Amino acid sequence: MSSTDDPSRQREIEQLEQDLANLRRRYAALEQAVRFLRWGFWGYVIVLTGLIGWAVIIVRNGNLAVALVILLIILVVGARIGPGALRPSLTSLDRKPRWIDAIGRGPPRSFGVGVKRSEATAIEDMIADRQRRLAALRGEPPEAEPAR
Repeated sequence: MSSTDDPSRQREIEQLEQDLANLRRRYAALEQAVRFLRWGFWGYVIVLTGLIGWAVIIVRNGNLAVALVILLIILVVGARIGPGALRPSLTSLDRKPRWIDAIGRGPPRSFGVGVKRSEATAIEDMIADRQRRLAALRGEPPEAEPAR
């Protein structure tokens, strides 16, 4: 390479590193949102369990207790199955549904366009593309694809 290519190559490397840092921050924000979703979900289960105790011990209403137990079972099963139970349209057939995919998607056709993948998947793909390009610019061997 000539000496005129080095500054432009260095600028591209710096830009890719900045892009990677921004994408990783965005992915970390999605992971934080997943943590809030899970805590909120289990908070509902705890409150519902308390209501069952209240219905049985204080109010002595068996019908209310049975209804609350059924609701609790539905919530726990939904939490164990994960986002596939909450929004089946989010899942693709080739991989297991993840909570982060449920967070990274808006309502269906919210902007008039049907999105085929979640924001998390798009960010993962963008990170992988930039890492490959950065490795090529630095002359490093390409890394193996991470399993999803």
